[in-house]
Amino acid sequence: MSKTQFLTTILSTLIFFSTEIYAFQYEIIHYEAGTVDQTAFDFKTKSDRKVALFKGDDQVQASNEIKEFINGDWTTLNMADLNYQEIQSIDLGLSGELIIATADGLYKQVDGNTIPLLTNYNIDLVEVNPFDGAIYFVEEQALYRFDGPLSVTPMTENIGIDDIQFRSSSAFLIKSGADLYEYSNNVLEERYVPGGLKYWSMDPNNRMWIVTEDNQFLKENDFSNYWEIPIYSEHLIIEGTTAMDIDKDGNVWIANEDEYGRLMKWEPGSSNSLMISTELLFNDTEVFLIEKLISDEEGNLYMINNEKETLIELSYYNPVSSTNTLNEIKWNFGPNPVGDILNLNIEESFDSAQLNILDQTGRILNQMTVTGQSSQQLDVNDLKPGFYFLQIRNEEFLAIQKFIKL
Repeated sequence: MSKTQFLTTILSTLIFFSTEIYAFQYEIIHYEAGTVDQTAFDFKTKSDRKVALFKGDDQVQASNEIKEFINGDWTTLNMADLNYQEIQSIDLGLSGELIIATADGLYKQVDGNTIPLLTNYNIDLVEVNPFDGAIYFVEEQALYRFDGPLSVTPMTENIGIDDIQFRSSSAFLIKSGADLYEYSNNVLEERYVPGGLKYWSMDPNNRMWIVTEDNQFLKENDFSNYWEIPIYSEHLIIEGTTAMDIDKDGNVWIANEDEYGRLMKWEPGSSNSLMISTELLFNDTEVFLIEKLISDEEGNLYMINNEKETLIELSYYNPVSSTNTLNEIKWNFGPNPVGDILNLNIEESFDSAQLNILDQTGRILNQMTVTGQSSQQLDVNDLKPGFYFLQIRNEEFLAIQKFIKL
């Protein structure tokens, strides 16, 4: 069993209805190749805290653990503090406290201490309302709000609950199989979904976006039973969708199980979109299935794949052009296009940075260390004709520009 972590940059050229190039940075933060005993099942991130629930696949007994990603490695929570109970679900509170649902009840973990909140409940799912921090949990087919050990309020009953999306401190939506329910004004009502609900996500304006079981892509209209097909979305590959999410900027992300294992990003209301094969997101260049997409408040995207037992953190930047849109340093190079020698001039002052030449897939072809206020001559004679990227980066900045090799 091996564990690898690496950082690289992807520059996708599979772009539809757009000539922009997007820069990606990703890191495999959990990888246990060739084993089945530690599969990422759920992942929560908030306020720089990253916590994952790993569910085992041991036929003899369940092997569940909660791990926190600290300083580039995973630290396992002490299961004795949870009475060695099977862990069913996790979520993070508004201040980053970890809420844990087990077969025995609810627990809270904060500052390294695990505190029992509620016992004698076999809890299947726990969700924290992001509007007020209230804790909701599901036991069998009943939903409760937890306000304290002596204050557990029944909210719904006799309904299977797969997931919850909150609209406000008092209103939320429930996914129950292919059905959608809305709780508002203390009333639970079923919502009409044409084609049946398969995947869903809430945008920053609290509107629902869904992929239906009959492969439609729909946006909620006026917070009602009216649904619309979003404009410019017809180029997305909806059939074969395996996961979806909407990030903090309202961008729609969809994973697909087609021959490329595509990850798609689309900016609603515009024609800006891209598709990237998952083989570019893994070091063995194999297409793999993304089974869950999770976005965080910092704009990062997390992908869970159970077959490779992989959890990938991906962050992306604004479109990169031939100007210094991304650049936080003063630098220039030429000639561009170039034949043999590229002259680089760095005007900014810094101690050290890595200089990379990347191809169109983000593969590093050449790298070296550079310092600020210096000049370099780069021999690019061995490069094939085409366009490439010159990247300078350290912990404080990222600078990318495009050049053409004649």
